[in-house]
Amino acid sequence: MKLRAVLVPALCALAAIPAAPAGAANRSVTIEAKLEAVVPGGAGGTALLRTEGSGARFSIKTRGLTPGAFEVRVGGSLEALLFVDERGRGELLFDTDQFVKSITSVADQEIDLGPLTFDPRGKSIQISRHGQVLLEASFPARPSAGRLPVDPVNDEES
Repeated sequence: MKLRAVLVPALCALAAIPAAPAGAANRSVTIEAKLEAVVPGGAGGTALLRTEGSGARFSIKTRGLTPGAFEVRVGGSLEALLFVDERGRGELLFDTDQFVKSITSVADQEIDLGPLTFDPRGKSIQISRHGQVLLEASFPARPSAGRLPVDPVNDEES
């Protein structure tokens, strides 16, 4: 019974991430948002959703936070804990089973990887600790046109 209670919502959430149109199996779409500091302190980051074929990958990268665990909420729902290292950096990766790419580099193997069971498009993203929101973004429902990708580590357009 417990397994069914977990699998049914997860499968429903996966179904909410629409597949690419027919003939677009190799085309990828990327949507990103800058995580802005709510309180002073120099923290920041990015959230990025990439869809490819029938799969999707959602990542969150942060910098400038104090080491430890932080709550990640998407649309008000707690989705994960983000663990920040001694350098002030944290990274989460959520992936659907159908996503073609795999984690290959040694650095990527240290990233917390979880199933993508939610759709972040059009929702708020908040990073908090002890009930205090430190970073937040309104994640776009669609990609923005004419914008260069943001380098999440240096927080600069590439």
